Amino acid sequence: MSYNRNVLRRVLLTLRLEAAVQRRGDLPTDDVDQLGLAVESILNGPSKIDIFIRLGYGLWSSHDEEAGKLQSWLVLSRRF
Repeated sequence: MSYNRNVLRRVLLTLRLEAAVQRRGDLPTDDVDQLGLAVESILNGPSKIDIFIRLGYGLWSSHDEEAGKLQSWLVLSRRF
């Protein structure tokens, strides 16, 4: 589920609530259920460079090591 909002008419800000099942092995007991929250944005930079920024947080997981983790992504891409 996601919600998009334009900030200052130029920046698209997206808020996401994500749920997933991650397969980690051959047995069903190895599967990990996850629930997370993410905020992301795509910025148009100079020289046709797009900047994708994402910050995510694990709200809940059936595997103790996965809950409470903070993840961030920064992707730079150039349009031709």
